[in-house]
Amino acid sequence: MKKIDKITGLLFLSLFLFIPFFSQARENITDWYIQDFESEIKVNEDSTLLITEKITADCGNLSGKHGIFRVLPTAWKTTSETVRMPVELMNITDFNGKSLNYQTIKDNANNTITWKIGDADKTVSGVNQYKITYKIKNAIIFKNPEFDEWYWNITGNFWDIEIDKFKMRIIFPEVVDNKDSQVEYYTGNLSSKDKSLAKYEWIDKNILEFNSLRKLPIRQGVTVSVTFPKNIFIPYEPPFFVKWNWILAIIIPILIFIACFRIWLKYGKDPKINKTIIPEFGIPDNITPIQMGMVMENGSFSNEFISAAIVNLAVKKIIVIEEVETKVIFWKLKDLKIKLIKDDYALGNDPVENFILKKMLKGNKSVELSSLKNNFSDEVKEIEEKAEKDIIEKGWMTKKGMNYRTGFIIGAILLFFASIGLFFASTYWGWGIMVSALIIFVFGLLMVRRTPEGAELNWKIKGFKLYMETAEKYRQQFYEKENIFEKFLPYAIIFGMTKEWAKKMEEIYGPDYFKNYHPAWYVGAGSSFESFDASSFTSSLNSISTSISSNTSSGSGSGGGGGSGGGGGGGGGGGW
Repeated sequence: MKKIDKITGLLFLSLFLFIPFFSQARENITDWYIQDFESEIKVNEDSTLLITEKITADCGNLSGKHGIFRVLPTAWKTTSETVRMPVELMNITDFNGKSLNYQTIKDNANNTITWKIGDADKTVSGVNQYKITYKIKNAIIFKNPEFDEWYWNITGNFWDIEIDKFKMRIIFPEVVDNKDSQVEYYTGNLSSKDKSLAKYEWIDKNILEFNSLRKLPIRQGVTVSVTFPKNIFIPYEPPFFVKWNWILAIIIPILIFIACFRIWLKYGKDPKINKTIIPEFGIPDNITPIQMGMVMENGSFSNEFISAAIVNLAVKKIIVIEEVETKVIFWKLKDLKIKLIKDDYALGNDPVENFILKKMLKGNKSVELSSLKNNFSDEVKEIEEKAEKDIIEKGWMTKKGMNYRTGFIIGAILLFFASIGLFFASTYWGWGIMVSALIIFVFGLLMVRRTPEGAELNWKIKGFKLYMETAEKYRQQFYEKENIFEKFLPYAIIFGMTKEWAKKMEEIYGPDYFKNYHPAWYVGAGSSFESFDASSFTSSLNSISTSISSNTSSGSGSGGGGGSGGGGGGGGGGGW
């Protein structure tokens, strides 16, 4: 009797000692933790999984807590390929079946899907229950010729909170017999071979159960490998669109290219001019610099054209370009001032050049180019539209080609932004649509078509450029022309050869040419023409182009060969 009393006393003492241990285990809660993680995984013959997770999580009396989040991989990488595992959420409820608020976040770049459970406008406390049911496809591995394998991370190695207890029940098809199956498992950190965190047992011939032996620390999990005889499971067959989407993503840009090429042949390709380019000794058809630039660049506008137009207006004695200096402490800041000297400039002058001058002066007699900075982009767009309309009305470019260019470029921009969004759904389609957008954009630039008259004019422009580039070969023609330097200077700006043009003047007329050259349309800042040389002069002229451009452009083997964390499934989660 005394012996029984002694044993009873020891039992009560043991109970007394252990009760404080368990009660104090989560006495000081500093973050979410999972009290119990129970999962049922039904493995189907079609290689799909139906998974129900029941998570009991506790955040104590901490403030600002809203819920938990669950992260799952949608693919896993082997040594030779990326295995896609589509995830389909069935529902998220509490243990009583009440639907819970959640947000789905897909990260295609990292092949994950996240369910953020809870409401940002509501806080929770204490113990909360979450039941997540979802389906996963393509869960069986068929690579080995001797067996098929289910290789799965049943808990996940990326939980940011601890798991006190877990139980995972895996239900295989009725035809599975544990006598014909081999089980291997790993616990702990990624790639760990440890087995100390869990144990398993077959509770039926086709039902396998894992239970925790102790709590799972943060970022530790359990991975299971079960092998089966061949011909039990059917390989997952993805839908046609999913299986072959990479081919379609390649075909689409090819089809886009063919379609754009055919449209370009019909509406964008210039008429052929089968004539050798010969020097053109004068301005072709007496066109303005902007007209020359628009025809030469196939209808594309450049801010350099505005620079050339300003110089042309100055050469025609409608304005004066004056270089001004402002001293700021120890530095001198240079600016360019446009001064109107001919009030009736609109009479007999080119409408586009008149429009440029009107937009720059805005009713004033002068304007400093620095005042246009960040304040001229809308006007540049209007000037561009005016220049486009001018070359169409002159019969040099087709309106339909212009319309196609606008449509193509707008379409390309929209497709580009769409491709960025598609990257989150499909990398193949993201690249496919982005390449398609680039093809459409390039053809948009090429789509503007010159008319036969425009093609003929462009041939003359090429001859005029050849004449200016090889000026030293045609000295006689230069001697016969008065003020040829300033007359052709705006066109040199269009051709991007301002410095070269000034240098050729010295080669033809001698090194003293600019010493005796005093243009009435350009005034340097405190300079003396007696000491003015060609180098500084052309530098000043180039600064006009630079200033205009900067001031106007601101507007545009055996199963289970691995470790913890391997295989499919897994993921993790945390609290928020």
